[in-house]
Amino acid sequence: MSFRAALRRRLKASTVNVVLAQLRMMLRFAKRVRVVAMMPDIERLSVPRNRPKPVYSDDQIELLVGAASSLSSEAHLICLLAVDMGLRVSEICALEWSDIDLDAGSITVQHNAYRGQTQTPKGVIGTLAMTSRLKKALSGSRGHEAHGPLVLYRRSQHTGMEWAPHTP
Repeated sequence: MSFRAALRRRLKASTVNVVLAQLRMMLRFAKRVRVVAMMPDIERLSVPRNRPKPVYSDDQIELLVGAASSLSSEAHLICLLAVDMGLRVSEICALEWSDIDLDAGSITVQHNAYRGQTQTPKGVIGTLAMTSRLKKALSGSRGHEAHGPLVLYRRSQHTGMEWAPHTP
């Protein structure tokens, strides 16, 4: 089995292309220092285009928000942060109470969570206006500050029943 075929069995095409690019770079260096006489052709794998993301109707969004609300106040809040504000999962997990101004009705997105660590997002730090239903949900969740600076915490068998930050 060829090197490419072995990689392809275990990895996505885009990841295989990263490995092949590194291999090309090493072979170029080997040719430059005259370890190899010629550079072999290494063809990239074709990477399928991303499928378009689904766009939900207002009715579908309301069904989703209603279903989340029936699960728990936390699920409802997470759903509203995603649907009404357009926050990414990593931004929701890293959202701090200091990022929220309930009086002004705004949220400043300035953190994201990656592998349990809080980071500054690669994009622009921005302030977004919140919807009235999100403002109401956040006001109702305000008592969780005792767990720490984050808006959302979880407690489960995976955290030893201790309060811990959500992770994406």
